[in-house]
Amino acid sequence: MSKALLQNKMKSKGTAYLCFLFLGSHYLYMGKYLLQILFWITFGGLFIWAIIDLLTLSSRIDGYNARLAMQIEQLERGEREHMIKSMAAIQGKDIDAAFE
Repeated sequence: MSKALLQNKMKSKGTAYLCFLFLGSHYLYMGKYLLQILFWITFGGLFIWAIIDLLTLSSRIDGYNARLAMQIEQLERGEREHMIKSMAAIQGKDIDAAFE
């Protein structure tokens, strides 16, 4: 997956709260379709689940974004290593030992 695509998948807390307040569609915003259907069918767990979601939505968004940031970092690290190996190959050096 490309870095730009992952950056576009980052979620906004403000948008998540707006989705929660309008139709309780915050799980749709996060791509959790089955949970969203269950949330709607149970009326937000008779509003208990809704209150818990209201209090934990911010940390869920932070966790989601942190996982994406970690994937972006891994992609960047791979790109840097590839660039270093390519430059070393052009210069005729054996750089593989440095990454092991």
